[in-house]
Amino acid sequence: MEELLGMLFFAAILGLIPGFIAKSKGYSFGAWWLYGFLIFIVAIIHVLFIPNKKNIEQKIINDLERYKKLFEEGIITEEEFESKKEDLKSKLNTIIKKD
Repeated sequence: MEELLGMLFFAAILGLIPGFIAKSKGYSFGAWWLYGFLIFIVAIIHVLFIPNKKNIEQKIINDLERYKKLFEEGIITEEEFESKKEDLKSKLNTIIKKD
């Protein structure tokens, strides 16, 4: 019984590693901790390859600013700007909801 408790404690500690890495990338600590607790080796590899949400969100914001500038300069039409704006908002909402 003590061995089982020791193993569970060790797994809980190991689960912290993917949890903290995921949190630093903008994802849920709790979900990734559980993933790491249950199957650490898969979770640690997975979390190292997931994109940083914060970088993706910033890129979308930068793209929106770029399209706004193009619209203001008359390079793209209002319809094109609104279309791009809606696409970018949709992408941003998808990223936020995935958490």
